[in-house]
Amino acid sequence: MGERWPEIKAGRLAAVLVRECGPPIRQNGSHRVFRSVDGQSTFTFAIHDRKTVPGSLARRILVMDARLTIEQARKAVRG
Repeated sequence: MGERWPEIKAGRLAAVLVRECGPPIRQNGSHRVFRSVDGQSTFTFAIHDRKTVPGSLARRILVMDARLTIEQARKAVRG
């Protein structure tokens, strides 16, 4: 299949999204709307900062929603 992705705190994942996609285009409470890196779509990130995000969900958010490549996503999570 593929490699197992580590869990990540939602606050850290949000910081990765800001670094890669830019600041949220709008926010309402914990719901932050980002523009994907290709500029073609938007997605909502609505997880509270102290929650832990499972690795599979973090991968989906970074690759499917933010539209990073697998390599870009791995590099972004590692720091």
